[in-house]
Amino acid sequence: MHPADTTGIVTVTQMEPIEVLFSLPQDGLSDLLAGQAKAPLPVDVSTRSGSTALASGSLVFIDSLVDITTGQIKLKASFTNQDRKLWPGELVNARVLIRTDKQRLAVPSRAVVNTQNGSQLYTVGPDGRAQLRPVQVGVSVDGMTEIRSGATAADLIVFDGQSRLNPGAPVAAKLVTATPDTAADAANTGTVGDPS
Repeated sequence: MHPADTTGIVTVTQMEPIEVLFSLPQDGLSDLLAGQAKAPLPVDVSTRSGSTALASGSLVFIDSLVDITTGQIKLKASFTNQDRKLWPGELVNARVLIRTDKQRLAVPSRAVVNTQNGSQLYTVGPDGRAQLRPVQVGVSVDGMTEIRSGATAADLIVFDGQSRLNPGAPVAAKLVTATPDTAADAANTGTVGDPS
C-alpha cells in the first residue's frame, strides 16, 4: 500500500440507515416540491418485479438540477433498514406518495380507448347497447385511471372486450365490485446505496 494508491484495503458500507437513489419525470416536480414542503413524503420500495414490499421510508433529497438528456429529476430516500432487507447496489422499485386524491372516479386503465379523437370509454346505455363516450382522463396508478369528466359513478363502463365492440352493439353487462381508493403516486426503478 502506498500513499498515492487510489484503492484502499477495505471498503466500508453503511447498512443502517440506508438510502435509495431513484429518478422521476420532471413533469411531477411541482407536485413533488409542494408535497415535500408540507412534510417529508413517504417512499415505499419493493423488489424489481414489484411482488414483495421491502421497506418504507421518507424522501430526504430532491436534486436541484433536471437531467436535460432524460428529463428526469434525481431523488434520494432514507430507510432505517434494521431488518437488512435493502442491500447496497440492489435494484428496486421506488414509489413516492405525492398526494392522495379522494372522491374521484377511477376506472380500470384497460377500459380507456385511445382514438384519433382522444380518450374514450365504452358505456352501456339504458337500451343495453354500447356507446362510445369521450372522456378527460387524469392520473393512472396501479392499473386504474382517473376520469375527470365525461362519465359518472352511475355509468356502466365496459373494461373487457372493447376491441370487439362497435357503438350500438348489444352488450351483456356483468357488474363487479368496486376496489378501495388508490393513492396517486409515482413509481420508478432505483438503486440502493449507503448515505453520502
